[in-house]
Amino acid sequence: LGGLSQAERAALLDEMDLYYRLGTSLRNVRSSAKRIASHVKSLRSYARADREKRTDVGVEEGLEESLMLLNHKLDDIEPVRAFGSVPTITGFAGELNQVWTNLLSNAIQAMAGTGTLTVATSAPDSSHVQVAITDTGPGISPADLERIFDLHFTTKEGRVEFGMGLGLTITRDIVERHNGTIEVASRPGETTFRVTLPVSGVDATAIERKD
Repeated sequence: LGGLSQAERAALLDEMDLYYRLGTSLRNVRSSAKRIASHVKSLRSYARADREKRTDVGVEEGLEESLMLLNHKLDDIEPVRAFGSVPTITGFAGELNQVWTNLLSNAIQAMAGTGTLTVATSAPDSSHVQVAITDTGPGISPADLERIFDLHFTTKEGRVEFGMGLGLTITRDIVERHNGTIEVASRPGETTFRVTLPVSGVDATAIERKD
C-alpha cells in the first residue's frame, strides 16, 4: 500500500472488505444450496415410496438421507455414525427410509435437545445386516416396552410418538414385510432399537409390497 494516501488506503481496504463479505456470502449461498439439494433428495425418496420397485438397497445411504431430513431437530444432540462394512439388502428404499426416519425421530424427541444419537450398522452373520439406533434419553419403562408396538401407543412423557406420520406399529410392519425383525432394549439413560434384515439374495422372493 506504499505510495497511497491515507484516504486511498482506507478506500482500498473498504473495497477489499466488501469483496471478502461478498465472497463469504456466495460461499454461504453455495453451502445452503447443497443442503437444500440434499433435503430434496431425501424428500424424493418418500415421494417415490408408493411407486418404487424392489431393488438392492444400501442401508447407510438411507440412514444418511434420514439424518439429513432431521438435521434441523438435532439442536445440541451429537450424531455418531458407527457404520460397518455391510452388504446391500433387497427391498423398497422409500419404505426403509420411513423406518429409519421414524426411529431417528423418536430417538431425537426422547433426548429433548441434548445427548448423543448413535447410528450403527453391522453384519451379525453372513446372511443379515443390522441397524442399531441408540439414544441417551431417559429410557422406557418395562411396562411401556410391552406395548411399544401397539397401534397409536404413546407414553405420557411423549417418548413414543409418530415420526413422519408413521407409528412404530407400521414401522414393524415394514420391517417384517422385508423379512426382518425389530427389537428394543432400554434402561435409564439409554434406549436402542435394532433392525435386522436379510442381505440381498436371502429370502428376497418373499418380499412383496402391501398396497
